[in-house]
Amino acid sequence: MTFFRVPKPWSHIVATMAAGLLTCTAVPAQAKRTDSAQESVPAQKDLRAQVDAYMRAAVANGQFTGAVLVARDGVPLIDTAYGMASYELGVPNTPRTVFHIASITKQFTAMAILQLRDRGKLNVGDPICTYLANCPPAWKPITIRQLLTHSSGIANVSSLPAWDEELSLKHYSRGAFVDLFRALPLRFAPGEKYEYSNSGYFLLGLIVERASGSSFGEYLKGNIFSPLGMNSSGYDDNRSDLLPRNDAIGKLARQLETRDAAKPIYRGSDHWGAAGA
Repeated sequence: MTFFRVPKPWSHIVATMAAGLLTCTAVPAQAKRTDSAQESVPAQKDLRAQVDAYMRAAVANGQFTGAVLVARDGVPLIDTAYGMASYELGVPNTPRTVFHIASITKQFTAMAILQLRDRGKLNVGDPICTYLANCPPAWKPITIRQLLTHSSGIANVSSLPAWDEELSLKHYSRGAFVDLFRALPLRFAPGEKYEYSNSGYFLLGLIVERASGSSFGEYLKGNIFSPLGMNSSGYDDNRSDLLPRNDAIGKLARQLETRDAAKPIYRGSDHWGAAGA
């Protein structure tokens, strides 16, 4: 398994739709099958056929591409992939394909912040400027808690004019990415109201790095993914050795590594980072 840089890659945490990740906490590993479960094999086959027909229709209508896992009593009933991992390169999804998970990344960012709080490395009431370089005066009243709760007033970088058409397609250093919104006026006084902000969660990633002394990806691996046995999850920093790969994924990665760098089909982690999105 490895990470895919797919045509619509909105995040840099990657996770596989595998049984170990999705079901091990919900289904007892040693669950015993009852007589009624044994008798329901025809019904299970019918369920598989119905789900397969439904998903194939969704793919044909351009409404789905990905992997599906359904389990009962710890036994996978459906473990099938549909559609393409990369339409451009002709690589199909498999049940072991790794997917970018977009803004679901933010829950891991928040978890990292709370771990660091519990370890005495920071306090959620701390001003963010304690941890950020070149902090503008307007940000000085903003706390870590307000970044976590989308109540900081910092403008959402992905709402900038020309974001989709131009800005989002470029690669940035961390500092250059913050420069996109650093000088913008606050949209409201910190704590006054809620407004979703990818900018705030990007800054939280920088705070994780400053407080922990590790890169964001290293912190997630060492403190969340590895301890929880999430061996098919990782941080996409555009390295081809992030996760093991199968032949199809290896083919995709090799082609991506040699393609025209001026025409990227994925976004660099230096500018999305802890926001996912």
